[in-house]
Amino acid sequence: MVTVEMPGDEARESIAVPLAGDERDRIFREIVSRHPGYGDYQDQVERRIPVVELQPSPELGSGEVRDLADKLLQIHAWLRGQLTNVRAEAERYLAERDAASTAPPVGLNLQIRQHCLAFCESLHFHHTSEDSMFPALAEGYPHLREPVERLVEEHRVVDRVRAELEGLLADVRTADPVRFMAELDRLTEELEAHLDFEEEALIPTLSGIPFPPA
Repeated sequence: MVTVEMPGDEARESIAVPLAGDERDRIFREIVSRHPGYGDYQDQVERRIPVVELQPSPELGSGEVRDLADKLLQIHAWLRGQLTNVRAEAERYLAERDAASTAPPVGLNLQIRQHCLAFCESLHFHHTSEDSMFPALAEGYPHLREPVERLVEEHRVVDRVRAELEGLLADVRTADPVRFMAELDRLTEELEAHLDFEEEALIPTLSGIPFPPA
């Protein structure tokens, strides 16, 4: 994940995806047509200059954030969006892989891996932040003590699911499509169930705490 800052514009969250194959070459030619110096430099070096596409993540940063409940829902919406992206790209990749007589499309594989990486890094950061916040939340709101204890336990389970998801996508090049998608759906359901429970347990209380907290 990266933050893009442009003069006169608000900072935006994006996913940095390295381009590959024909798509990388097409974009690089376009860049050279506008800035010939890149072409001159490429001619002088052996390494292949990378081209990275910044894919916007509109789910994060959209909508008004008035309290911690809004912030939690915003983060969860972004995480759900990334899960949707991973599934759509995996389906497309497997279809193109099985239809191609040549090597699998590398560029799309990179997109899947980058969206998965962005999701997993964000999920880990989100849960690490919550784990540091939970003791104070349970102390200030005694009725949350039981759900918070369950959420702490669930975070350990989600860490295991996150690792399984990373491992699953690492094998996408050779995976059986039916089994791969079934396993991806299983992991997605586990993650969705956790997000649903977190919202059910915390939203009523968090809606009364302004963001950022005083």
